Amino acid sequence: MKSRFRVLTPAAGTGAAAVAALAACAAVLALLLGPSPLHADWIVTRQGERFEIRGTWQLKGKLVVFTLPNGTLSSMRADRVDIDASKQATAQAKQQAAAPPPAAKPEPKRKSVIILTDKDFKKPLPDAAAPAAGNAAAGTGAKATGKDNPPPAAGVPSAVEVVSWERVPANESKANGVELTGTVRNTSQDNLTEVTVVADLFDDGGALIGRFPAVVDNQQLPPTESSKFHLVANGVSAFGAIRWETTSKGIRSVQGAPPPPPH
Repeated sequence: MKSRFRVLTPAAGTGAAAVAALAACAAVLALLLGPSPLHADWIVTRQGERFEIRGTWQLKGKLVVFTLPNGTLSSMRADRVDIDASKQATAQAKQQAAAPPPAAKPEPKRKSVIILTDKDFKKPLPDAAAPAAGNAAAGTGAKATGKDNPPPAAGVPSAVEVVSWERVPANESKANGVELTGTVRNTSQDNLTEVTVVADLFDDGGALIGRFPAVVDNQQLPPTESSKFHLVANGVSAFGAIRWETTSKGIRSVQGAPPPPPH
């Protein structure tokens, strides 16, 4: 046999405590029985308690008749119910249920930290930011020659000269940053060993972005001989100027004594 739970209607002599207990009981039942159907009515008592019911409530004489969320038919004295507040709460609930969900706000577009244009590769290095030694050239993506590089700011000129370099186009490069290739040449009359090439990259304001060593194909260069080099500046997508620094160790060629002058 199915059992039914019936909520007792408070008598005329019962006080606000009984009404509050009834409202609390209805709220607990609503939680235990799960979500109620859409567009359900709400009842608001004159003491301020409010609870949701199943379907709609009806005013019958001195009673407000309604169905609890568990399906039990119940009632409450009409003078205990704030009719106008109940109608307003019900209307608000129906309006909220019918309203479409708020549209998701599109994520704001992130501004590019560095915008790469042709102008970014045609600005000379400011003199104030020039390092003490090395070869310098504007950060152009086109091929550069040794004649385009100004002389070192100070120090002893290196016997290794960067005679040309170029930037690998972005659509051809697989590196995560600027990729450069070039050629160095031994401009001395010595046999050079341990040849190194370092690129100092600067931004448009002349601030140093970083120093990036290159991989030289041949680190032993006889006089006037050349070698290819390759470097990748990871994490750098643009630069305003570049300065080359080269080092090497020289082994002076041993030449025989000149023949005596003829008598």
